[in-house]
Parts: sequence; C-alpha cells; structure tokens
Amino acid sequence: MSPPVHTVKSRVAAISIFASAGMAAAKFVVGIAIGSLALISEALHSSVDVVATVITWMVVRVSDRPADEEHHYGHGKFESLSALGVIAMLYVLAGGHSGRRRTAACAKARRRRRCRRSRSLSWRPISP
Repeated sequence: MSPPVHTVKSRVAAISIFASAGMAAAKFVVGIAIGSLALISEALHSSVDVVATVITWMVVRVSDRPADEEHHYGHGKFESLSALGVIAMLYVLAGGHSGRRRTAACAKARRRRRCRRSRSLSWRPISP
C-alpha cells in the first residue's frame, strides 16, 4: 500500500474539519454560558456536520491515491460512493428525528380525532 498523497483537496478538507469543529464548540460554549437551548441544539447539529466532514476528509485521502494493480483507473469512484453514504447518514438522522416527533404529536391529536391518515403513510392534522 502506498503512502497517502496530500493534495489541495485533502488540505481543504482538513481545514474544514477544524473550522466546523471550532464553530460547533463555540456554539456549545456560548449556548451553555447564556443558557440557550436553541444554541446548544445548533451545536449538536453542527457536530453531525463535523462527523460528515471527517468522513469526507478520510475519503479524499483514499480517492487521491494513484492507480495500482487492483484499481487500474485509480480510486476516484470511492469519493462518489462515500458521498452517497454521507447523504444516507444525514437523511436517516434528519428523518428519524422529525418523523418521530411528527408521529408522536399526531398520535395525541389522532386520539382527539384531529388527525387523519395521508397517502404518504404519515399522520397530519386536519385543518379546523
């Protein structure tokens, strides 16, 4: 296995890790200092972005490797596949959070007969 190649993309991704981690830390510290749940929540949201940025940095380092015996055209496709994986991770995290809240809120309203079943298999309130 050849040593990793440091390119402009790799350096930019590394700088992006430090920038997003710094922003997340600053939001968290300020949120704690002023007692803002919204800012603390935003800091936790930013930490998910840090995870995605770290994954991107690792993938860029792998995808910039030159062609070898097993990968005649290089490792560039790995970057595209990992982008799909990061998108899937963000989709699951976003869908899991909002979907549970919406379902729980409508479960209460449904008991009061204020929700009905929509075609998309989720509950939505009936307008008064």
